[in-house]
Amino acid sequence: MARLVTLAKAGGKAPFADGGLKLSKSIQTSEIEPHEKFRTLFKIDEDVLQRITGSMKKSGFDASQPVHIWKHTDDAGVTHNYLIDGYTRLSACEKAGITSVPYYEDKFDTEEQAFMHVLHLQVDRRNLAPEELLKFVEELMGSEYVRSTKGRTTEIIADTLGLSPRTVQKAINVIENGDDETKERIASGEITINKADKEIQKRKKKKSAKPAERDGTEDSGDISDSLSEGNAGNPGALNFSHSDGQEHGADERIKGRLDMDNEADVRVAENRRIFLDGRREGYEKGFSDAAYKIWETIVGMLRDGKAADDIESDELFEDFSYVILSEKLGMGYKE
Repeated sequence: MARLVTLAKAGGKAPFADGGLKLSKSIQTSEIEPHEKFRTLFKIDEDVLQRITGSMKKSGFDASQPVHIWKHTDDAGVTHNYLIDGYTRLSACEKAGITSVPYYEDKFDTEEQAFMHVLHLQVDRRNLAPEELLKFVEELMGSEYVRSTKGRTTEIIADTLGLSPRTVQKAINVIENGDDETKERIASGEITINKADKEIQKRKKKKSAKPAERDGTEDSGDISDSLSEGNAGNPGALNFSHSDGQEHGADERIKGRLDMDNEADVRVAENRRIFLDGRREGYEKGFSDAAYKIWETIVGMLRDGKAADDIESDELFEDFSYVILSEKLGMGYKE
């Protein structure tokens, strides 16, 4: 019968097997050094810390979850046992009175290599909090890893963090254009990155918008204002002021030029009415079909367990032009 060797009996030197693939060793907690960069990467969740502490008091340290230590020799020749992953577990050990833990020894040439390793470990096991997401996106933006990898920066970062490029782009917008107050509101949970991105874009549009130059009359710039508000050059939607002080739409101006006692002009007026009615019905049907399809798609996402923020940042909705969105939704739009 095999003899059971415990960590205490082995004097803290026994190896731990992880599925037979990799062995970890043990180390005294007093020999482990915190590293400021890695200590502050993630906030310790107090609820999680309490649960792990309770588990350790009852069953000891789970050897299948060793901490990760980067053995690094500095320029002065001093070797450090830097803790790069496992700060919650180490804190729980201190509370539970455990003084020896299993660890993997990782070897890296640079701090950035260590960071990338820890990032992958953490992203694989947890959902990033908004302030963590901002921190990691900013770190990756200036990293040698991103600079040396072929492709668009947003896509490389998105792939690294397991996010959509659209979400990463919003984070970059907040990093580059958000003020300290906005970032503090994100950290406190007051607003999401998505909402902050929208607020920043709104402020930028408002700042870049120039007031219409007036020539002394009230109606200067009516055409450009109408075009900029979504009429897309549709003359039927434009209004013009005349000397009588009344607003006249394009349809009224056409009617004013027609002789309704003339058969040809009557046909022109009737054809225009049919055209306008058909266009309105087409708009109504197109809008109705698209709105229902969007609603149906979002309901399906919610049923699949997606959160509201995930749906809002989904690549499906990154372009709301009818042509592109209808193609994504399978509505069969064709030029």
